[in-house]
Amino acid sequence: MVSCKDVSDRADALLDGELGPWDALKLRLHLAICEGCRRFVKQLRQTRDLIRHSARTEAEDPPEAMIDQLFARAGAPGDDPLPGPRPDG
Repeated sequence: MVSCKDVSDRADALLDGELGPWDALKLRLHLAICEGCRRFVKQLRQTRDLIRHSARTEAEDPPEAMIDQLFARAGAPGDDPLPGPRPDG
């Protein structure tokens, strides 16, 4: 069974078409039942498209290392983007 962590770890490969048919199918089945992962993959796709589009307007596609660096800075799904005390807790 594919977990949400598996999806977050392999979403790039899925979007890039780098997974074999069986692995892609397993991830897509998970996406069919998990709304959170569907949102994550949709946001990842939109972010990648936006980065590529904005880079094309200025020059060529950004280097893959730059894209990877931006995603690493953004954190994994579920990471708290604003650490520290919360007003509600």
